[in-house]
Amino acid sequence: MIAAWLLPLIRAVRLLEYAIREDTGSINAANDIRFAQSLIVSYGFSLALAVAIAWFPPGRRTRLLILPPAASLLVAAHVVWLAPESVIVFLPTMHPFQPALLSLLIGGSAVLIAFFDLIKHRGIDASLGKSGSSVSSPETTAQPGRIP
Repeated sequence: MIAAWLLPLIRAVRLLEYAIREDTGSINAANDIRFAQSLIVSYGFSLALAVAIAWFPPGRRTRLLILPPAASLLVAAHVVWLAPESVIVFLPTMHPFQPALLSLLIGGSAVLIAFFDLIKHRGIDASLGKSGSSVSSPETTAQPGRIP
């Protein structure tokens, strides 16, 4: 997943190098430089979120935590397929911050999945802990009608 974001990032850096080297002082050259800088920021943010998602501890009881890495991989594959790092002729292939926004959505969903999984299992663990401690208490072992 992390390597999938490195390819677009490298291509965006190459676009920036090309745009700076071929800078003619025209508006198109300035647009290429600004677009390349925006792509580098967007891909860098997406790469950082991919690292954060990969850093998440694996879900001990939920399979839903496989969705954010898979979604991040799909977004990276889509960006590689679109190749918006080419020089802009008329209109860009995509908005430069689209990958960052999608990665932010994916990262937020990963946090929500982990949070709700934690709440769910803390509630289950707490209810199991209460019933487990009351099994050995004298109140449950006392026979009805008998005073201890």
